[in-house]
Amino acid sequence: MSAKRQEAGAMCWAAFSDNSALWLDYLPLELMFEIIWYLPAWALRLLQYSAQFRRIARAHFQGRVASVFREWDLQPEGVLTMMRRNNCILSGSAALAIVEPSAWSPDDLDFYCPQSKYEVVCSWFERQQYQLIIRRYHCTTTPTTLTPDDFSLDRAEGSPVGPVRIRANMNSCVQTVSMFEHRNKSLSINVIQTWTEHPATAVCFFHSTLLMNFITGDGVVSLYPRLTKERKGIVNIELQSPFVRVNSSTMSALNKYHVRGYTFIRQDILAPAGLDAMVRVAERAWDDGQSLQMAFDDKYPITQFPPLRWTTATRIYDDRGFFDLGPTVMFDQEGVKVTLMNNLCFNRVTMAPESF
Repeated sequence: MSAKRQEAGAMCWAAFSDNSALWLDYLPLELMFEIIWYLPAWALRLLQYSAQFRRIARAHFQGRVASVFREWDLQPEGVLTMMRRNNCILSGSAALAIVEPSAWSPDDLDFYCPQSKYEVVCSWFERQQYQLIIRRYHCTTTPTTLTPDDFSLDRAEGSPVGPVRIRANMNSCVQTVSMFEHRNKSLSINVIQTWTEHPATAVCFFHSTLLMNFITGDGVVSLYPRLTKERKGIVNIELQSPFVRVNSSTMSALNKYHVRGYTFIRQDILAPAGLDAMVRVAERAWDDGQSLQMAFDDKYPITQFPPLRWTTATRIYDDRGFFDLGPTVMFDQEGVKVTLMNNLCFNRVTMAPESF
């Protein structure tokens, strides 16, 4: 946008923040619509509290999603219908660009689907003039499933654990990545098969919280809207080399967003009173008031899968040194508490007393 339009945008947003409709008095309708088009998701979400702007905000946000699909030669309502029917989500850089509009554009679209819907979703894109070019990745290691019977202790802090299933070696919840290219245009799409029936589990294993946003067939979810608004992301990988190697592809991805103007922070916690206390500090959930959820229409739920709880990769400092914990994802499945993680154990670095 031009400097004049940016100034007008700041003025009209300040007017709305003061519960005033001054921007309607100062701005032509066409300019107002253009400014709303560039507002981030958190601002559009606030606009929904205004009866005057609710319908406009939702229409513009859904239009922003539709615009991305049209750029990839996809009929918007057809894609959204496919996503609803198959519990498929759009995430990655395209979702970030929708949630927080910027000067850069995504290189491709990343669709995440449940394990059982992978073939159906791939077939759908093939009917949209896309062809499979390469299976970029296929995980050959099956995740390890553990239950309380695999542990010597079945109680924590005096309370029964209850039905629990831990799935380790999850490979960040990604099973297969297939790349499709348009038959007539330079457009590419990735279809990612997750290890579960819950496609958003893979989102919580992304390398940073910047990318923890996703579009469903009925709305948008942003897990860290406040940080994303500040163009910051929590690094969600264990940085304790040489115990845990960081893939070059992960470092390249972090650098890509650094070049785009984003910065990264690490989630550190000082001396919690036990592991359970650390989990309570670090754990997040969709309904904790910190996530952003915005429906295209109040008649339909944004998601059709169970809500998630998760923790990002965290470094814990205590009087002996520090240790790193990788990301974990938790959800309830038919009365069973399922926990997903990449590494079942953690590595500690013990420091000399004089280093504190």
